[in-house]
Amino acid sequence: MANEKLTQQTESTSPASTDIIYAVVDPSGTPLDRKIQLANILKAAQNQVFYKSATELVLSSDAITVVQVAHKLQPESGTTDDLATISGTTDGEFFILYISDAGTDTITIKHGTGNISCFGGVDISLSQGFVVGYSDGSTIYISGGGGGGGLTYSAETVTTGNVTLVEGQVTDCTVSGMNADRDANLPTPSAAGVYCGVRLVTDAPAAYALVLKANSVEKTRLHTDTESVLFKSTGTGAGDWEVSEGGDGRIPQQTVIYDDNGTTWNSGTDTSFDYSTATQNIGNAADLVNDRVNIRRTGNYMWSQSAISNNDITNTSAFIIKPRITGAAGNIFSLRIASLTEASRINFFASGVAYFSQDTDQYVYPESAQVTGENTTLLASSAGFVFTLIEILEPIK
Repeated sequence: MANEKLTQQTESTSPASTDIIYAVVDPSGTPLDRKIQLANILKAAQNQVFYKSATELVLSSDAITVVQVAHKLQPESGTTDDLATISGTTDGEFFILYISDAGTDTITIKHGTGNISCFGGVDISLSQGFVVGYSDGSTIYISGGGGGGGLTYSAETVTTGNVTLVEGQVTDCTVSGMNADRDANLPTPSAAGVYCGVRLVTDAPAAYALVLKANSVEKTRLHTDTESVLFKSTGTGAGDWEVSEGGDGRIPQQTVIYDDNGTTWNSGTDTSFDYSTATQNIGNAADLVNDRVNIRRTGNYMWSQSAISNNDITNTSAFIIKPRITGAAGNIFSLRIASLTEASRINFFASGVAYFSQDTDQYVYPESAQVTGENTTLLASSAGFVFTLIEILEPIK
């Protein structure tokens, strides 16, 4: 063995991490003969890895041939081009691609046109950043890029008509000019696992919303500036869309409103409170013109209220403050005071949880009303009582 050249030794094609390799330590200083386990060589390599500087490839007929780990790309002509086929790779090979003139040139990596499979099942628009490719010997798998991981962006102004969304695309919608609810219709997905999204870049008018639908069925609705939803397909049916994990950018409604002037409540009479101030109004939930809270989207909300009497109340059986939802009287979360026999100035509070369905627009109108059937004694004063009401609407996730 000692008299054989290295090239004459039997080759090991399946080395183990415990195999030993001969090495010369400090060859330019004081050379020392040493043995090194293969595992320790691999550990040292993890600390610092260098690749050859990227070389430029100019696309030709929507194709390139990879010859090393990193390449920068130039369109065949102009500032845009398509990349459909990548050659020169072997099974298990990784590589990196980016644009020579970043931010100026754009190359669209085509999914399924040639031998490329893009993340998300949609084309990747590459102008900034880079993509990573992996070859299994026949198909090239691409992920990353300046297109947001396979998503491109477009803009729509929604006023008097509906909008059709596009697979693989996030549509930025200007909705400030809508004069009615408008639909944003999701397309029929080409495959499971593709994405489609929408984002608002303005508030919608207080009375309207952009209604997101799949196969004519409402999925959700958006109304507040910067709200967004990213959908992921679960199949190829027209309705096969669900909000993707991490793709829910909806902003919950929330408001605190109150009647700081006080509202006079007469005996035995339903009275709507006259709201005058909103200290918080996320999603245009407070409607001071109509003295109500607008529930603009299906969800779980906590509705709470407190009332202060500005004068004394005496000798009454019971009375109640209740919400009226979409015009229908109700007594959920009722604030009820019963059997007052002495003059008192009262404060009272109640809260609860309600699920508001968005089949039709929902509104909450807090009202006061005399409760009969409990000794039926009316309020002592026919001149009326002045109440100040504070109401809070909070989302529950």
